[in-house]
Amino acid sequence: MKPLNAFKKWLLNILVPYIEGTNKKKEDKK
Repeated sequence: MKPLNAFKKWLLNILVPYIEGTNKKKEDKK
């Protein structure tokens, strides 16, 4: 596996749950 691919995978693993979490918080405020 190339380092860049590993970095992208690591980044997605952190960003995706964070983005989903912020979206859920915004929906709860409505």
